[in-house]
Amino acid sequence: MSEQGSASGTRNIVIVALVALVVAAIVLLGLYLQARSMLREEALLATAAVEQADADAATSQASFDSLQQTSEAIAIAATEAAETAVAEVAALEEDVDSAEADIADLREQSTQAAGTAVAEVDALGTQVAIEAGTATRSALIAVSTQERAAFQLQRDAATAGAVAAAGTRDVAAAQATDTRQADIATREAATAAAQVLELEAQAAQVEESATDVAARATIAAELNAIDASVAEETAVAAAEVAEMQETELADMSDMLATQSAADTDAQAQMTQAAVAMDGMATEVAELNDQQATQETLLGTQAAQLEEQATEMAATPTPTTEAVTPQQEPTEAPLVTVAPSGTELPPSAQTGDTTGIEASLSTLSILPRDLSFIDGIDSFAFDLANEDNVIVGEPFVSTYGDFVTAATMAWGDGAEEDYCGFIFRRDETGDNYYTVEIDRRGSVRFFIRADGEWLPGESTPSSNAVLTGLDDLNDLILVAQESSFVFFVNGEEVLEMVDETHSESGGVSIMSGTFEGSDESGCTFTNAGIWDLTAPVKQ
Repeated sequence: MSEQGSASGTRNIVIVALVALVVAAIVLLGLYLQARSMLREEALLATAAVEQADADAATSQASFDSLQQTSEAIAIAATEAAETAVAEVAALEEDVDSAEADIADLREQSTQAAGTAVAEVDALGTQVAIEAGTATRSALIAVSTQERAAFQLQRDAATAGAVAAAGTRDVAAAQATDTRQADIATREAATAAAQVLELEAQAAQVEESATDVAARATIAAELNAIDASVAEETAVAAAEVAEMQETELADMSDMLATQSAADTDAQAQMTQAAVAMDGMATEVAELNDQQATQETLLGTQAAQLEEQATEMAATPTPTTEAVTPQQEPTEAPLVTVAPSGTELPPSAQTGDTTGIEASLSTLSILPRDLSFIDGIDSFAFDLANEDNVIVGEPFVSTYGDFVTAATMAWGDGAEEDYCGFIFRRDETGDNYYTVEIDRRGSVRFFIRADGEWLPGESTPSSNAVLTGLDDLNDLILVAQESSFVFFVNGEEVLEMVDETHSESGGVSIMSGTFEGSDESGCTFTNAGIWDLTAPVKQ
């Protein structure tokens, strides 16, 4: 009975234990389901936040594009206005030059015309004066001659009259004595009378000649009057020419003043256009800076949200596809070295390069050659019971030339288990490089191409690698084109040149195992990555 009671008590205990286990399992399942639901809700919220951030980024981009288009349109309009103003100024300058040339020609022509008119007036006046003087003298001489001839004719006529009278008296006296003589005397008297008539006709001609002389004198007076009128008209014409020249010069001066004012206005418009263009260029630069800052902030926020979503939605399965290395590590003696005291790599949140500048300076890389992109504060790989796997935690984006750095702590596991970086990884996951160290001091570089492992490079044992379980190792990888340099604790341990993967690709911190690992892993802190713009050191 005691045995049956003992067995019954044992069964009761087992049943109670099973019930307790079932209840505990149900409670744990409920807690698991509740936690899973909360994680899903948080993941959905994070996803919604990421989508909202993307929408905000798209809205900001659209606003920036609109502002940029407006700025470009304003800049084009200002440029066209400036070009038009320059063309108008050039045309005005040509008009000014042409007007100045026309003024010079008019001045020369006016001077020549005035000189010619004065010379012609002087010559005409001289000629008229000469002709008038000559006509006057001729008229006076003719009048004097005609007067003397008329006087002489009058004396001759008087003498002939006297002679006729005497003849008449002689005829009358001689009538009584000699009729023939009377006849002769009569004939002589008739002849004398005819002579008197002729003389009277000549006197009439002289009087007519005197009338002609008076007419000539009148003509001379008229010529003098004409000369005076011509002189007066010439003076009036010269005054009108001078007035026209002064008017034209005044008009030209006004036109030059107007053109000068237009030139000044055009220059002021060009200056305003230049100031406006400078202002628009400044606004565009400020908009570009604002967009770049906003894009950086949005990118950082999106990366943080994606990282949070990944962390909340992640299962214990690593994020990088597991692959099976096909090269076993080379056996090497274990080398234990005291910690080197190397400074820790930079903070992933600030991108500070203080801890890596000394190593980079050996490659002529300066802090200004680096642009911080992403960081991982802390990440622990747990590969317990995972044999022949490589697991990575990626940085955001893809990289061509870059610098990545991290501080790594060993975890439990086999000495040949390794930690390091995966880089130049494509979307298929079949092509990438790995660089790694293990707790035997080995340093290795492997090439994965089309899912197959290709021969790489390795250093069986490096004193730079700290292998104690509590040791920290500072890792720096520099990738420039097909050249790769690996530093451990500030010392260059491996330099490789390979062109298998020349395109940019993903970069990850990494942990891996070979066969025989029952516990394995490593922890990375202060991991960061920078874009690199420096040329390859020759």
